[in-house]
Amino acid sequence: MKDTIGMIVAALLLVALGFGAYWWWNGDSNSAALNPGESSIATPAPDVVDGPHGPASTEVTFTATDGYTLSSTYSVPEVGSPIRMPVLVLVHQLGTSRHDFDLLVPRLLEEGYAVLAYDSRGAGKSVGGVADKKDSMKDFAGALSFLSTQKEVDASQVGVIGASIGGNVAYVASGSSASVKVAVALSPVSTGAPKELLGTTITVFKPHTVFVATDDKDKAEGDLIFKKVQDPKQRKVYPGLGHGVALLSSDAVVQDVLSFVAQFLDIKG
Repeated sequence: MKDTIGMIVAALLLVALGFGAYWWWNGDSNSAALNPGESSIATPAPDVVDGPHGPASTEVTFTATDGYTLSSTYSVPEVGSPIRMPVLVLVHQLGTSRHDFDLLVPRLLEEGYAVLAYDSRGAGKSVGGVADKKDSMKDFAGALSFLSTQKEVDASQVGVIGASIGGNVAYVASGSSASVKVAVALSPVSTGAPKELLGTTITVFKPHTVFVATDDKDKAEGDLIFKKVQDPKQRKVYPGLGHGVALLSSDAVVQDVLSFVAQFLDIKG
């Protein structure tokens, strides 16, 4: 009888441990949606971070111009810096998330840039509401609005790095947003992209200061975008490296991106 009771108790403990493990493993994906501007970690908000000097990241949300809530990671190279820093906005490609840029963000922080990497509507944690890639510029406008409220950054000194459709966002932003001083378009899409991501819906559209990078397979599409860009601009082809964010697997590409961006964003201090 005692052996039977012991076996039952052991079984109940195993079930409880199994439920605990399941909850721990899935807790992040099942967490409640954040309200605009709310942080998902202990720090209350990125513009009131307090602590030792050094880089820091926090998860925040902001709203697109049509009210769509977007999840993002906001990072600064030095907490409490008295000098406002230029900021780079990172826009991922279709079907992925902000984590495309996880390896690039530390490099950007080392260079002295603040960074905002967001999940585009319908991707990552930005899953609420109806998602349509033609609305991508509304997401980007919301990112600029968020940055204008952050005391660490100089919101008039913005760069954009985007991959694939995100590259189109960077390209369009360069010709439509006065605060955007430089853009990097990794494998931008010229055929099949919504007209909103080709700039054709903008009355006065003058894209400039864009670095277009592709591999050899995407060269033709990249060339069509590059021809529409006014000087200063740069175009490079990296054979065999793949599409979009895959280009960043090469240190040579990363260095070329950093060199181009550094010409147009002023890092003080």
